[in-house]
Amino acid sequence: MARRGKKKKKRTGLIITACIVLLLCGAITYQQRSLEKEKASYADRIAELEKEKTELNEEAADINEYSDYTQSKEYVEDTAREKLGLVYNNEIIFETTNSINSN
Repeated sequence: MARRGKKKKKRTGLIITACIVLLLCGAITYQQRSLEKEKASYADRIAELEKEKTELNEEAADINEYSDYTQSKEYVEDTAREKLGLVYNNEIIFETTNSINSN
């Protein structure tokens, strides 16, 4: 009878150990899937930020280009023509009028 008790204890201990191992495997698998989802969301965010960085770099290049233009002689001339109506002495300006004859 002592043998039956030992076999039963061994079997019970084996079942408990197997259940614990299965629970641990399940927990690890669940955690792994959570981490993979989190990794995918971070990869998407990185792609978004890279795109935004590219757009901002392009915008910065445009601003630098405009800054260079505003410090050029061409900008001063264009501004003087548009806002002040100034021209060089040897220039002739032709203006068109859009008048409607109402007879």
